[in-house]
Amino acid sequence: MHIEIERRFLVSPVALSWCRDGTDIEQGYLRADGRTTVRVRIADGTGVVTIKGPRCGCSRFEHETPVSLNAARALLNRIPPHMKVRKTRYEVEVGGLIWEIDVFADLNAGLILAEVEIDDPDQAIVVPHWVSREVTWDARYSNSQLARRPHSQWTMAA
Repeated sequence: MHIEIERRFLVSPVALSWCRDGTDIEQGYLRADGRTTVRVRIADGTGVVTIKGPRCGCSRFEHETPVSLNAARALLNRIPPHMKVRKTRYEVEVGGLIWEIDVFADLNAGLILAEVEIDDPDQAIVVPHWVSREVTWDARYSNSQLARRPHSQWTMAA
């Protein structure tokens, strides 16, 4: 169990020129009530169940438990499509930190987000030029919300 401290940003497609060897990810949500999130993920042929607590700024409790690929598939198969997200993740090093760039698929196609984990909420970071704006505090950009209300279904005023 640890505290995840993470900032999230919208990304310009220009960033894709730095992206190599992505990992396809499928994840679904067993629970996402705004306080606790329980996620099942398959990435690189590996299954994991993650429990996340409520967000406090850019921090939240997180606990991951590896599960067999068969168990992860069985759980994902029980989750309705409107509670799943598919994306390809790329890792890019900038300013000594690893930025995870997620290129979304399906009803979130066209959305590109970057996340960077830091050690302290006040830690200064080098923001790459391909970042357009920070969305850390905009709950619509959380993966669990993108599963329920995909980016393609947002109105222009949203």
